[in-house]
Order: sequence, then structure tokens, then C-alpha cells
Amino acid sequence: MPTSKPRITLTLNRSTYEVITELARLQKRSPGSVVVELLETVEEPLRNLAALLQAANEAPQDFRHKLAGVLMEQSVQIDNQLAATMHDLFSEKDTNPHPYNMGVRSDSGTKPNGKKRGSRS
Repeated sequence: MPTSKPRITLTLNRSTYEVITELARLQKRSPGSVVVELLETVEEPLRNLAALLQAANEAPQDFRHKLAGVLMEQSVQIDNQLAATMHDLFSEKDTNPHPYNMGVRSDSGTKPNGKKRGSRS
């Protein structure tokens, strides 16, 4: 039975196509349903962006220039915050042991139970 939902045709670059089809295969779904779910996930931010663009198009030229400057400043701040967060997450100076490192031998040559390699007790 034909659907009454609107349709669009998409042309994807190779890497995007491959990741969509891999997600579909792993979830035993169609690539189209994967794309629909992704788009539905970001529908509200897309609506907000459309409203912002509409308001910007209707605004006077000088206001649009000021808005562009503010948005660029915010973008830089977001990029800097993301970089700092990534650095904190993946910093090598992290001294807290991670749960997935439990039982891994240390550089001192001891086993996780504290005994030296090759000891027979």
C-alpha cells in the first residue's frame, strides 16, 4: 500500500552511505528507516534553526551583521569548551584507574595479584 508520507531523494557521499548501510545491517532495518530516525532525533533543533534563519532573513542588514558576529564568538567559545572537555577526557595525566584497566599488568613486572612474574607461590 503506498504511503501518504512525503518523500525525498538523497544523494550521499560514499562514507555516509557506508555508515548508514552498516547501521541498518547491524540493526536489521532498512537504510531509509535509519535516516528517518536520525532526522527525527534532530527535528526540534532543525525547527529552531529554521525559525532563527527566518528571523535573520527578516531582520535589518545591520542587525544581521551584528548577529553574525555574536554567533561567530559563540561558535569559538563552544569549540574551545569542546576542546577543553576532550582534553580533560583523554588526558594522559589522568591518575585515576579506569575500570577497564583492572587486572592489566603494570610496568613493574608484577601480576594483578601483586606477585612477581615467574614466582611459584
